[in-house]
Amino acid sequence: MKNVAVLSGGRSPEHDVSRMSAENICKELVAAGYGVLPIVITRNGRWFLQDVHESVAVIRQEAERGVSIHPGDGLWMNGEKLAVDIVFPVTHGTEGEDGRLQALLELAHLPYAGSGTVASMMGMYKNLAKDVARILGIPVTPSILLSPDDIAWLGNDEDAPFPRLFTSFDISPDSTGTARADLFLGVLQEKLGKSLLVKPEASGSSVGVTALPQPGAEIFLDAVFMAYIPGERVLVETFIPDVMELECALLEAEDEIVTAGPGLVRKPAGEESILSYDIKYSVHRHATMEYPPPIAREEAEMIATYARSLFSALGCTGYARVDFFIDPSGKPDARIFFNEINTLPGLTDTSHWPFLMKCKGLEWPQMLLEILSRGFEAYSLRHHESDR
Repeated sequence: MKNVAVLSGGRSPEHDVSRMSAENICKELVAAGYGVLPIVITRNGRWFLQDVHESVAVIRQEAERGVSIHPGDGLWMNGEKLAVDIVFPVTHGTEGEDGRLQALLELAHLPYAGSGTVASMMGMYKNLAKDVARILGIPVTPSILLSPDDIAWLGNDEDAPFPRLFTSFDISPDSTGTARADLFLGVLQEKLGKSLLVKPEASGSSVGVTALPQPGAEIFLDAVFMAYIPGERVLVETFIPDVMELECALLEAEDEIVTAGPGLVRKPAGEESILSYDIKYSVHRHATMEYPPPIAREEAEMIATYARSLFSALGCTGYARVDFFIDPSGKPDARIFFNEINTLPGLTDTSHWPFLMKCKGLEWPQMLLEILSRGFEAYSLRHHESDR
């Protein structure tokens, strides 16, 4: 029997949904015959071993449950090494999905499920993933990155440099107050169109995302600062009204990339125009998935092909979910756009990745076997290369 350490929680805003994913994964791993060690990372970054059959509502943080990670020597607790064959991270968002945790596990010589350090980082940083999509010839919505300096200037920091974005416009560097937001908004709308979508460049689960169909300066300013993570950039994109959001689930099997979907995201009646964090994970009014989606077969096949191409080009491992937009008013041959890739998608009871895989005819035991097998294979390859 293999022992699987399931890592969840973390310091990101997605802490709670990560623990919901972990609860579901622990249940399915136990049912499939694996030994399970649930480890929760607290909001301040400390690691504690939990009991597999206890509720995730409360984190046990007794000192004797504290887990440490040793470079080259795995996970330890109370002076003893934990018997862990592989780690299954379900740590959504910053520090858990962006390559940093993956690098730490590699330094500890621990096999782990999911994508490696570089693929995780590329997937988390949305503009980098869009750059890869562009190289592959996959359409993306127009976008502009706002740097921390741009955001400081927008917030009236007198020491912030004049934004480079303005160099091709006749704009005075002396603008202050709400005039700065007006100027910024005007330039962005000239480049991207009147309706905008503002999001963190490096976050997930729609945290910090705001759709601005008809933005004013103050609303735009609020959206930028809601999306801003200190030291990171903010991504501003063209917003597509009445957009259709579609998702593809991918699972790396031994000899193929199994593609399930796409499925169409259906938001509860009366909800906002984008798939927000609350809609994704609300217990009572969460988004659902329609499969098959009400689009042409050729479009569905094109989306699946795009998803596989991105998975391979980014060097993903194990599993992922790739999300797309369809512009309902666009031309039939030019209305599909890549949105983002999630290298550690949600795995809760209501998450779309397992739903789509089940539509493909796969059940949890096979999904888990494939994900864990690819993790062991990636570990063997890394150590073979490092020993050469």
